[in-house]
Amino acid sequence: MNAANEKKLAARATALGKSASAEALGELIELVRSESPLVRRLAASALGKLSGLVSAGAAVRALHPLLQDAHPQVRQYSAKALGAFGAAA
Repeated sequence: MNAANEKKLAARATALGKSASAEALGELIELVRSESPLVRRLAASALGKLSGLVSAGAAVRALHPLLQDAHPQVRQYSAKALGAFGAAA
């Protein structure tokens, strides 16, 4: 992934997290699958910010694989996001 595209996707993940919109769920699920660890980390964080607004099941299913990510910060942010979903995680 080139740096410009990574920066664009990272900014998009951040904006979706700040949106507090359930409509962001689908796009964030796609972003957690990005080849960029930065984008995956920010998308995981954004999903956590949507807890209580989105289907916990879909978000949790998207976050669980990130617990095995090669990058420690991706694992850390996904664990924190899963915590936001409480017992559903």
